[in-house]
Amino acid sequence: MIRALLFMFFFTFAQHPDRVIAERVANAIQERGLGSVKISSYMGEVTLEGSVSSEEDKLAVERLALSIEGVKKVKSRIQVNPVTRASITECSSPNLIGKLSGKATLNLICTADTVEINGSIEYPWDEATIFELVQNSNPGKKVVSRLEVLKRLDDQTIYEEVKKALKENGHPLDNITFEVRGRVVYFTGSTDNHRIIDAILATTLMVEGVKEVKSNVKIVKTS
Repeated sequence: MIRALLFMFFFTFAQHPDRVIAERVANAIQERGLGSVKISSYMGEVTLEGSVSSEEDKLAVERLALSIEGVKKVKSRIQVNPVTRASITECSSPNLIGKLSGKATLNLICTADTVEINGSIEYPWDEATIFELVQNSNPGKKVVSRLEVLKRLDDQTIYEEVKKALKENGHPLDNITFEVRGRVVYFTGSTDNHRIIDAILATTLMVEGVKEVKSNVKIVKTS
């Protein structure tokens, strides 16, 4: 009888330290409502896996885990999927990890036959991607987008930014012209130095909003 009681006492209270650490981290994350995160611990090294809705939440989870007693090191495999859902009926949230060009904060409001997308996105071209993924995740429902675009980078704006970047970096455009269509920058003309066009293309690719650069510039040898 005494042995049985001692065994029960040991089983109840002498839990493995790593199990205790993992439970502490999990409880702390759950209390803060910071997303769906799986926690494992080995010798005090905690591994975090799962997804959260923002970079800020990802950083908060990592800092919170590191602050828990017994945690020696944190290895993070958390990914950011910027979708939250408030629904009176069920709807599905798509996985947007790695599929957007810029930052996004999204909230899906679901009714019996409609999914409304609210929130904000950094670039306008991400809206079509989000719309398609939400539609595919919720077949048969009407999808309505009410997203706020933070940076409206149209072709004319990109053109001006490319022109400005080339001037600031001292790249001459003698005998070279360019245009922007669908965020793709097209260069035409001629030059006698291939390094010039290489530098122009490299600078253009660094301009925010540029999707691709295509060159039809001919290298002409001078006598």
